[in-house]
Amino acid sequence: MVLKKIAFSMCLLASTFAQANWQLDSEQSNLSFVSVKKDVIAETHHFTSMQGKVTKSGIAKLVIDLSSIESNIDIRNERMKKHLFEVDRFANATIETKFSPALVTDMKEGESVITTLPFTLDLHGNKQTFDATVRVSKLADKLLVSSMSTVIISAANFDMVKGIQKLAELAKLPNITMAVPVNFNLAFEKK
Repeated sequence: MVLKKIAFSMCLLASTFAQANWQLDSEQSNLSFVSVKKDVIAETHHFTSMQGKVTKSGIAKLVIDLSSIESNIDIRNERMKKHLFEVDRFANATIETKFSPALVTDMKEGESVITTLPFTLDLHGNKQTFDATVRVSKLADKLLVSSMSTVIISAANFDMVKGIQKLAELAKLPNITMAVPVNFNLAFEKK
């Protein structure tokens, strides 16, 4: 009898997740990267507009509005939009991954799991697959996904070297690094 109740409870929990979609809470989420100029000056940048969701089947998608780049310097924001991201041609970057719905259904409220997820980044007309070690935490009606290790994005893999060279030229810099570390903290709400 007790086993039947436990089995029923597990099925109910699994079906609750299976019926739920999770929407990104953009106000509580952040995706940032660091650029280095002159070999020693590091600066953090982030995006102010993102949309995302996790479906019932565990497919997660994040769409980043590249025109929402925030570097804390207006002219640099404009130059990055025009010369690096080329937002007139490539308005968004998209990140997609899939994880087992059991990852969440097996978690109790307040628990966290560290796992490695393969994901695909579609940026500047190019796609590349990476692995990200993430911490997934389950709260009452929230799912938090945070990077546990930095993901390194190389400009050469996304045809963005010329854009970085143009930014260095405009700012009269000897160089800007061609690879950037990316970190994220994403909050999803149950819908």
